[in-house]
Amino acid sequence: MFKAGSLFGPVLEMKEAAQRIGEKDYSTRVHVVSTDEIGNLGENLNEMAEGLEERERIRDIFGKVVDPGVRDLLIGGELKLGGERREATVLFTDLQGFTSLSENRAPEEVVGILNDYFRDMTERIRANGGTVNKFIGDAIMAVFGAPMPDANHAANAVRAATEMLALDSQYHGQNLVTRIGVHTGELLAGNIGSDERMEYTVIGDTVNTASRLESACKNLKLKLLVSESTVQKLPANLGEELGLRPVAKVRLKGREGPVSVFTVFPAIAQETSQ
Repeated sequence: MFKAGSLFGPVLEMKEAAQRIGEKDYSTRVHVVSTDEIGNLGENLNEMAEGLEERERIRDIFGKVVDPGVRDLLIGGELKLGGERREATVLFTDLQGFTSLSENRAPEEVVGILNDYFRDMTERIRANGGTVNKFIGDAIMAVFGAPMPDANHAANAVRAATEMLALDSQYHGQNLVTRIGVHTGELLAGNIGSDERMEYTVIGDTVNTASRLESACKNLKLKLLVSESTVQKLPANLGEELGLRPVAKVRLKGREGPVSVFTVFPAIAQETSQ
């Protein structure tokens, strides 16, 4: 009876600890007061909890370096070196006049402005099913329809763009003007690089066109340009709901013929000052 009583307490504690660990409370530890088999079992349980806690910390950090959706696919071994062709929509942003703005501010202030701006933009992209592929200086490249398939990638990208432009543009007292290009087409999505160093990204003419549409916003004095190929993929009523209207046919570098572009009237088609 004495022996049974000495075992009951530690076993019950380990049972409760295992349940908490199963509920993802990896900070759980048990008290180890003996060097027998029960004590060894308690030490092993603590080591397992420490390992799971460390894995979760690394997973959280990894999810901040790459998009969480990409992280989960990489950890699951579903993304290998190479890529696959798929239809997707690319959203490319840039900030108007940010180079001159940066010249008159300390680097720490510039980073603070960008971090707050990127936080808000990323939130709207992810809320609409997009993946932030990378930050390039003050620009954002986002993909809808990769790595996870999305039958509504074009609609979700346009919704994200309109929501991004509708956000408060004041950051640290500085008014930021975002320009966005959106284009739909075939691209190559996957891990690009070598066996030692890989990066998940998308490449192809679709990416280049989205970037050049963003650049064309400056000449047209618009904040948003959506290509005709994207508009053709939208549900019949969405373009009207968002107020999409054709604005011009523009010639883009690398394209043989002009591209018909659309924007949203009236709220976010305001002219920019630069």
